[in-house]
Amino acid sequence: TSAAEGIGQAFAMPQDATSLEELERIISNLARHENRWKLYHALAQQTGTDIDPREMWFLFRLGERDHPSTEDELCRHVRMERALLHALADRTIAHGLVTRDAVGRLDFTAAGRSLYTRLLVLRRNQLESLLQHWHPSKHADVRDMLTKLARHLSTSPPLVPETR
Repeated sequence: TSAAEGIGQAFAMPQDATSLEELERIISNLARHENRWKLYHALAQQTGTDIDPREMWFLFRLGERDHPSTEDELCRHVRMERALLHALADRTIAHGLVTRDAVGRLDFTAAGRSLYTRLLVLRRNQLESLLQHWHPSKHADVRDMLTKLARHLSTSPPLVPETR
């Protein structure tokens, strides 16, 4: 019989390319259990912005696209009702973070791009803290994976917390 794998072995630094995929899966699972409403709220506080978690979620989704996108394109990408996405777009436009051109493409304003970049760095730092014992700064492939994961907080917006 073999002994059960210890926690140190289960979370050891990956040794090969396929282990990087396993590490990504582990981090994704850990991130999935985070309270996204609190996570977005903490990010908003750290950047000093007054946008709500759903608006922040929208900024992350727009930032994933790397190019201006219409609401229909975003709806297909995130699988969301157009009315809800339209409302989030309007709210981020009202905050001066996003613009909508004459053909309906949404893109960041300079202020929106700056905020998104700061949010992305903060989220990457949060994920990196989950790996503090693995020293991600010494592994370029792990740093790249964390940056990719930082962009993908979730496919759906955070639910409004229940009040008691």
